[in-house]
Amino acid sequence: MQNRAAEAYEKRKNEYSGKLEAVKKRSDRVSFLRLLAFITAAALAGFGIYSGRSEYHLAALSPAVAFIFLVFHHMRLTEAIGYLSNMVTINDKGLQRLAWEWDSFPEKGDLYSGPDHPYSMDLNIFGRGSLFQHINATVTYGGEQALASLLSGQTDFASVSERQESTKELSVKLHWRQRFQATGMGDESEKVNPAGLLAWAKDRQDRLKYPDFMMLLPPVTVFMFILYYFGSLPLQVPLLLLAVQFIIVLITGKKIHKHFDATELAAGRLKQYAALLKCIEREPFDSSRLRRLQENLTGGTIPASRQVRKLAGIVELSQFRYTQPVVYFPVNILLLWDLFTYRKLAQWKLTSGTCVESWLDAISEFEVNSSLAGLAYENPNWAYPEVVPKPPAFRASAMGHPLIKPDNRVCNDVRMPSSGTALIITGSNMSGKSTLLRTVGINLVLAYAGSPVCAAELETAFLPVYSKMTVVDDLARGVSTYYAELERIKTIVEAAGTGKPMIYLLDEILKGTNSRDRILGTRAVVRKLTRYPTLGMLTTHDLELAALEDENPDLIKNYHFEDQIENGKIRFDYKLKPGVSTSTNAIALMKIVGIDLDETLLDD
Repeated sequence: MQNRAAEAYEKRKNEYSGKLEAVKKRSDRVSFLRLLAFITAAALAGFGIYSGRSEYHLAALSPAVAFIFLVFHHMRLTEAIGYLSNMVTINDKGLQRLAWEWDSFPEKGDLYSGPDHPYSMDLNIFGRGSLFQHINATVTYGGEQALASLLSGQTDFASVSERQESTKELSVKLHWRQRFQATGMGDESEKVNPAGLLAWAKDRQDRLKYPDFMMLLPPVTVFMFILYYFGSLPLQVPLLLLAVQFIIVLITGKKIHKHFDATELAAGRLKQYAALLKCIEREPFDSSRLRRLQENLTGGTIPASRQVRKLAGIVELSQFRYTQPVVYFPVNILLLWDLFTYRKLAQWKLTSGTCVESWLDAISEFEVNSSLAGLAYENPNWAYPEVVPKPPAFRASAMGHPLIKPDNRVCNDVRMPSSGTALIITGSNMSGKSTLLRTVGINLVLAYAGSPVCAAELETAFLPVYSKMTVVDDLARGVSTYYAELERIKTIVEAAGTGKPMIYLLDEILKGTNSRDRILGTRAVVRKLTRYPTLGMLTTHDLELAALEDENPDLIKNYHFEDQIENGKIRFDYKLKPGVSTSTNAIALMKIVGIDLDETLLDD
């Protein structure tokens, strides 16, 4: 089924590569013609000055106009080249994902992972080879943050079905998703945090107050200079007015530039925001969540995209001090350029400032939905889970790990039918115990995000996920690995003690102590957790823990993985089976990797 996605990506990559080459050739021709027009205009004007013949000045006008036209035409072609290059990149990355070469993608989301999170480190949500790296199609800072937040569990039961509906709709809108992503990619290597822009937009206190008549000074001053030029006024009059404007610039400049600085960092992204909003506004959507987001952008008298584009134009005016530093100082004094720009900025903020955050949030939501939709498109055989409002229960058929290549993936059925259920999973090293826990956890993360899951079928209650697999020490805090593990177990037990439904995934806990204490401690933890509205899975090498099933056969069940040693090699089938493991392979593995052990040393 993935072949269909690969064929689509390959076709689109070739299509946009061809268009890109054609536009690049046009751009080269326009560049040559632009240079030719400039040289011709300059030559005619120069010869006119040299010869004193005015007809050459007139002749220079045509190539000068052509030069200006070609400059703007070349700018449009440059934008087209950027867009087409982005489309080629997007389809190429799609092919890399399907070929399982995506672990080199630069955005891995390392910043969003941490040892204090209930599951992100254990389930490979962030980092190299992570779920985030695999699905991330965001192009803005807010979009990346929103995707990281969703994968970190910042969601609720009520939104799951709506998100599924959005994912389903966008999964079939391949062209729109890619156009949306390509439009927002821009040329920047880093995603700009719009926090400064949002703070400025919401601030209603810090306003510069000035009399309206100030804006009349520049045209009056210019008019006075014209009168002086024609001999109708002495020079002192326009100079006096210019001095007044200079004082105004000195008094207002610092505060005006503070407002300019608030929008400066986002200046390069405002046009992209506007273009992204326009993509959303123009596309018809059916799902309730997407329609609601779209109506938030188009419900006013002026669409959000036009308002943001207007802001982008104003911010460009505020950048005049950087783009034209040589002429900025005299122009600012003569025309009160900064004051004029600030006035437009303040008017925009007054009418539209309170909406900026909701507009950017809408973009972020579409980016998140598009990322999940891409995963759905590339895996059409995955199932959308049924997340139900009932006591803790979990039932999955043919469930596999989404980050394992399909050719290597082994799927299993997992049942936890009622509150308090705990599965104790035994098996030899490398047999698949930890992977099964990660499989359950990461598929639940996808399910609650509104994505399809790597399973033929999945029905689950809404259960916050807690895990203990990877634990690291903290030398700065003086926390050992064992103590860090105890802290994590305490967090899980306390979460269960609140009485709210949850699922816990415990991988060989209390490894840092002797076997007797480990068995006693693990047994006590399992007994305690089964008293609460929880579901749980626990892996262990301590076969003594299997006796817990005899204590509470309705809730505690034993499962295991098997391995077989044939011709000095260990073979795993990674299939979950009921009952307790009867095999061990530690010594065999030591021999296979080349650790030479004297048989006499292995005697009890």
